[in-house]
Amino acid sequence: MYRKAATVSAVVVGDPTLTEEKARARSAEIEKLIAEKKYELVKVIDGDLGRVYIYRFVLSDGSVVTPGCGWPLDYPRSEADVLQEVQNQIDEGKGELVAIVESNGTRRFEYKYILVDGFVKRLPREVPYLGIEEAVWHEVKQLIEEGKGELKWGPRAGRYCYKFILSNGKPMLYFTDKPLGTE
Repeated sequence: MYRKAATVSAVVVGDPTLTEEKARARSAEIEKLIAEKKYELVKVIDGDLGRVYIYRFVLSDGSVVTPGCGWPLDYPRSEADVLQEVQNQIDEGKGELVAIVESNGTRRFEYKYILVDGFVKRLPREVPYLGIEEAVWHEVKQLIEEGKGELKWGPRAGRYCYKFILSNGKPMLYFTDKPLGTE
């Protein structure tokens, strides 16, 4: 099943007292609960970057965690199958640039792929491949300078999310680790 790395962020974010060792133990326990199908789908949220599935897990110590996953835990396709379909789309020049992420001095581009079964997969790429990234980045930089972005949320886990509307009418999300206008 395609669900790797769904749990680590679920047990670390939002609990600053959680040690790395305890986080690993919780992740292992959640992986076991997933294998045993001992979880509850709480809700599905359709957001700017795709669908998020919120699950509820009751851990052995009685604590409850509710991670958000970018795919259903019972998704029938393998990770390798999903990534192969995404690679085929990349090879065909498909995929939609939906976000720019800047953090710790690096910039990467997030793309959305719609698979044949309707599942939406989002992947970051540090190396542009569609040839439109620099033009989009230039336009977003100009919109930032003009103060035309809308703060969607932040600070959350030390990050901010802004939404810009490009000249072609498409929304573009911009994630950064510092609020705009503070340079």
